[in-house]
Amino acid sequence: MKRYLLLALTTAMLVAGFSSSALAKERLFTFSNNNNGAVKEVNYYLDNGAKVVFLDTAAKVTDSTVIITVVLEIPDGTAPYQK
Repeated sequence: MKRYLLLALTTAMLVAGFSSSALAKERLFTFSNNNNGAVKEVNYYLDNGAKVVFLDTAAKVTDSTVIITVVLEIPDGTAPYQK
């Protein structure tokens, strides 16, 4: 019985470790199409192998502004974007 409990605990710790490492690679960006700096930053990560996990857009009624929300999965070893 102790052996099964130890195996279950070890498995749970491994799953939690892998889950937290997967979450650490994801990053949320929310910006408008008028924010040229944020667009360049997202494009930098996409050019360096990032994958889009989630994407949503919302247009404002009063003007041509589009609000973009995107979650990127950034590969390990990608250098941070320099502004």
